[in-house]
Amino acid sequence: MSIEICSPRLLVAVLLLSGTGCSTTSTELEYARVRSSFVETPGDPLRVEDSVRAGSQFAVTIFTDGGCRSPDGTTVSVAGLTADLTPYDRALVRGACAAPASINSRAVTLTFASAGQAMIRVHGLGLHGDVIMQHEVTILP
Repeated sequence: MSIEICSPRLLVAVLLLSGTGCSTTSTELEYARVRSSFVETPGDPLRVEDSVRAGSQFAVTIFTDGGCRSPDGTTVSVAGLTADLTPYDRALVRGACAAPASINSRAVTLTFASAGQAMIRVHGLGLHGDVIMQHEVTILP
């Protein structure tokens, strides 16, 4: 729903209160599923053990920007000793957001079948576009 503020009485009120002329404001909010952002996330966006046993499940916690975003799933792909994680958010893409800055967290469970140096890559968005955060984990026999 859009509201035009162009009546003579409202125009005077708008000019006095905000210093602007005729404008259109939108009261509709639109949300979409988007890749998570790391712009406001301080430090490493992953919390994971430095070493784990091969064949054992372990938790990975991913920290991403919050505010007007809420966690909306994570895709997980494991091939050999590499895991690719892509967290998603339900984000406000149209409308005004009044929520304060915050950090979202989400837990993912991983398992590596063989011993060695594993690489966990988290795919998301940064200030200037795509970002891949990497974290090494030692997989013990």
